[in-house]
Amino acid sequence: MARLWKPTTYKPVPAGAELVKRRGSTVAEWTDSRGRKRRAPVHETRKGGRRLVIESRIWWGEYRGADGLPVKLSTGCRDETAARGVLADAERKVELVRGKVLTAAELRTAAHGATELTAHVRDYLNVLRVRESRHGVPSFRGACSQPARHSQTLGGGDRVAHSGAPGSGRT
Repeated sequence: MARLWKPTTYKPVPAGAELVKRRGSTVAEWTDSRGRKRRAPVHETRKGGRRLVIESRIWWGEYRGADGLPVKLSTGCRDETAARGVLADAERKVELVRGKVLTAAELRTAAHGATELTAHVRDYLNVLRVRESRHGVPSFRGACSQPARHSQTLGGGDRVAHSGAPGSGRT
């Protein structure tokens, strides 16, 4: 059975925070660096210290993978209903593997195919940067970051015009 939750983290109480009792619990009130009024519950530690309890804005989910082991994932959603949809989609994929409709490798290949070309180019440039191989990087980066403004000839002699803006209709 899948479950959703919002993880909590503990942070130190900021300097200048005022501790106030609200509805039977202690709450810290302070002004952040952007000038906004903030409020968060305070947790008493075993050693007598105080920490803020900060709840994540993003929902997380947990479900059982095809191998039966628990899998945790960030849904990336702030809305619980949308997070339930992401979690249901993940469970659907697991059921496809369990039912032997697809293999786990086929699911990974499908997910990789959904990656945009710009992400592949960015990863490639990072690999070149890590290897300290600067040969060809500036010209390659320039060619990929700017839209083509020329015509290319395809193998059969057909010409394809590029305008620089998708759907602009200019040739």
